[in-house]
Amino acid sequence: MADISNRTVPQLAALLFCSGWAIVSLGFFGLVSESSSMFGAISFWILAAILLIMDRVKTYQNKHASLQSNWDEFEGEFEADVSPLPDPNDVGLDLPL
Repeated sequence: MADISNRTVPQLAALLFCSGWAIVSLGFFGLVSESSSMFGAISFWILAAILLIMDRVKTYQNKHASLQSNWDEFEGEFEADVSPLPDPNDVGLDLPL
């Protein structure tokens, strides 16, 4: 799947979507049983949706990969400005369990 270019994935999804409608029409006119045409059409439509979602995720990852930095590249001291939360018993917040 990695060797398919970005332009062919939407075209393949459109072809699968139209093929689903073609199978539905075959079932409607009685050339194929209705249950098998319904199963085939739903399968094609779900496959088309999965291909489009995978293409969008891949495009998003390629676009935002350059914005992310590797934490291993940081060399030096890092001091966090955080302190632990106080104990609720010390503050007077005794909550029964």
